[in-house]
Amino acid sequence: MRAQVLSLLCVVQDRLGLTYFFIRHDLALVRYPCDRVALIHCGELVEEGEADRIFDHSESAYARMLIQPMPEVRVPA
Repeated sequence: MRAQVLSLLCVVQDRLGLTYFFIRHDLALVRYPCDRVALIHCGELVEEGEADRIFDHSESAYARMLIQPMPEVRVPA
């Protein structure tokens, strides 16, 4: 169900040129629809940048801690 909602959000985003602002604790739901990510811990900005870089080559230990246990979300085409 989550994958279907994400897929629909992305279709609507592409068609209408929308920007979404997600505040999430579940990073698995952030990676797919977001181009940029900002990680905040205890009110402080820990890391921000392009989503692919954050998820694949994060610079902060906090980001790696959040990403490591993250399950992969598969979105239908």
